[in-house]
Amino acid sequence: MSVLAERIKEIEEELDYLDRDEKFEWLIGRGKSLDVVTEFTDQDLVKGCQSKVWLRVRSENGVVKLEGTSDAMITKGIVGLLMELYNDVPSVEVRAFDFVQWMEKNNLGLTYQRMQGVAGMLRRIQNEIR
Repeated sequence: MSVLAERIKEIEEELDYLDRDEKFEWLIGRGKSLDVVTEFTDQDLVKGCQSKVWLRVRSENGVVKLEGTSDAMITKGIVGLLMELYNDVPSVEVRAFDFVQWMEKNNLGLTYQRMQGVAGMLRRIQNEIR
């Protein structure tokens, strides 16, 4: 099983026991536990997000490295979730994974505005790991 597939399975096992409201509390908890030690710049800001999202993406030897944060708790939770899923995962696996579909499958559907922000984050990741 791939690294990403293992992480997805572990997270889905956590989510299976939660109702929809609890899932958003879980997501907010991910954001609260996100330890941000990096200084971010305006260049790291993700366009299209209603809240401020800073995301730095690198690919080292075909492996994804993410650092990020947000000024909004749910969005910060999404950033934390992306980091948890994608850090140290081969770029080819990240490119093939449909994060939005996975969120919907796990009843983590977001408002239209937040989904625009997620789309911006995913575009940044995809563009940087090509």
